[in-house]
Amino acid sequence: MELKLVEKDKKSIVLEIINMDDTIITPLVEALLNNDKVTKASYYTGHPQLDNPVLKVTVKSGSPQKVIKETAEKLASVYLNAYDEIVMQVGE
Repeated sequence: MELKLVEKDKKSIVLEIINMDDTIITPLVEALLNNDKVTKASYYTGHPQLDNPVLKVTVKSGSPQKVIKETAEKLASVYLNAYDEIVMQVGE
């Protein structure tokens, strides 16, 4: 997955997502929506064969880049903990 900056200001950012996987973006958007610093988080797919999806995040406070990074780190931690728990329960 590659992110391309489309637009940015103090409170919002728009990123084009190249080679997107819904299994990653959907949980990220949901986690962003649960973040108290975020006022809006959405992604638009456009035409599936012509357009790359676009992620838009607007924040109340802080920089949108930092909020996305922190949220992605928390989400990665959740999945890593789930993986560790599964391995512990069922073995490798």
